[in-house]
Amino acid sequence: MTFIYIWIKKLHVETWGGWSWECLQNWGPLTSLAVPSFLTVFFEWWIYEIGTLLAGLVSVTELGAQAVLYQVVVFLYMIPYGMGTAVGVRVGNELGAGNAQEAKSSSTVALLSTGILIAFDVTVVGASRMVIARLFTSDEGIIALTARTLLIYSVFHIFESFGCVTNGILKGMGKQKIGAVAYAIGYYAIGLPVALALMFPAKLGVLGLWSGMTVSAFIPAFFLTMYILRANWKNIEVEAQERAGLKQKTPSVQVPSYTDSISWEESSQNGFDFPAYDQNGQLLDQLPLANQSAPMDPTKKDIVPKRMLILRRGLIFMAAVVILIVGILVRVLSL
Repeated sequence: MTFIYIWIKKLHVETWGGWSWECLQNWGPLTSLAVPSFLTVFFEWWIYEIGTLLAGLVSVTELGAQAVLYQVVVFLYMIPYGMGTAVGVRVGNELGAGNAQEAKSSSTVALLSTGILIAFDVTVVGASRMVIARLFTSDEGIIALTARTLLIYSVFHIFESFGCVTNGILKGMGKQKIGAVAYAIGYYAIGLPVALALMFPAKLGVLGLWSGMTVSAFIPAFFLTMYILRANWKNIEVEAQERAGLKQKTPSVQVPSYTDSISWEESSQNGFDFPAYDQNGQLLDQLPLANQSAPMDPTKKDIVPKRMLILRRGLIFMAAVVILIVGILVRVLSL
């Protein structure tokens, strides 16, 4: 539907120049951002699927309660997810435009807004937990267990929401790798083992599962929030503009001391333009450098020949097709 709308309204005319070989070039920077982004999503959503599998090992009642909770999770998750997506776009745009302070303000507003919205969510869920459970089942055992677990989920939802929004801010900052590492450690190195211990040795079932998941959600939420609050936004702004090709990386140059004897040639070597001083420490006039160049266009570097480009992208396409076929076969054979 979105494609048809864009096509009818001709929205692509002024924003897309058509297909070209250049669209297959320079996938490296995009991949370095995309891979950590989808790993973060996988790390977060796999834990719910794993939780459902584990609940099925306990009893039918536990599995029923987990199924109800999963539906509540999917519904309420959309609120912080939308906030995280919006603030990620806003932060990225402001950093690219050189407005570090605006990007910081946007992230602060998003965090405060999330706190207000989640306070409302938690209040509603806690007050209506029995009603929510009865919307899905008439089994009194499942209703009672779901209502008890929803209290734990309310705490989990607070940390989950802040983790989702801070992860969106990190995407705007171009720091997806930090989010991926935080989620991997929080959910799988710490949270999942705690959940397993509470589910089976402690025999808490779904209550133990969500208690462990609350711990797992707290770790990335706390770490990412602290990272954002302590971030040097000016440096992140420079990194964003360098990544977009709006600013050239500044080479590190050691500035000479006043007592060093610096010649005209030494002051201009390697194309760097820095102040030159004589033996008495007097500043010499800077000469214009003949080999200075304009900022490099990021689309013109690391150009891959067409034949190699076809081979590389073709292999990626074939790998995607193979993965799709394997997924379909697994689905069909497991029926």
